[in-house]
Amino acid sequence: MTYEQFCDTPNYTNLSKKQKARFDELTQVLIKAGQPQENAIEIAYTQCKKIITKKSKTIPVIKSANDEKMIAIEVIYEPFVPDLHGQWASADTLRKACADFNEKLKEGVVSTNLFHSFDTDTFEITKSWINEVVCDIGDFRVPEGTWLCEIQYKSPELWEMRKSGEIGGVSICANGGVLVEVEENSIEEE
Repeated sequence: MTYEQFCDTPNYTNLSKKQKARFDELTQVLIKAGQPQENAIEIAYTQCKKIITKKSKTIPVIKSANDEKMIAIEVIYEPFVPDLHGQWASADTLRKACADFNEKLKEGVVSTNLFHSFDTDTFEITKSWINEVVCDIGDFRVPEGTWLCEIQYKSPELWEMRKSGEIGGVSICANGGVLVEVEENSIEEE
């Protein structure tokens, strides 16, 4: 399906003006990033649909921005703060994850992607670290033990979308286990 054909479908015509503008912009960025048009349309619509139906609060993720260099400092994960799935990680777990991530970053096996959908070279993670003390970065208070990263954007369009909040912050896209506490004297059914 071509972009023009998609724009004539009920899926597209049911979007608000603002949502259509976001869809159009995302589609063009994805195509410029090397995605085939059909994939770009599907990814952009999926992202717009998530935002349309998402009822969670929007929190600013960008902590510091250097407009000239297109560099941002982003929160990867705060210790003991539930994520969108209601799960959280301890400061110790984040330290181990950060160390493992940095090792993989040095080995060159970390790839960046947009929306967990496709790899891209429109930005790169230049470094990541654990914040050792509570501090302020820009207008934001960053708790001790927070996992942070520096991102170098290479696409002016993507940089503008990040600054405006059209694109959210980073996601670790990791696999892990969930520990379940079981009360003593309780019987767990399978």
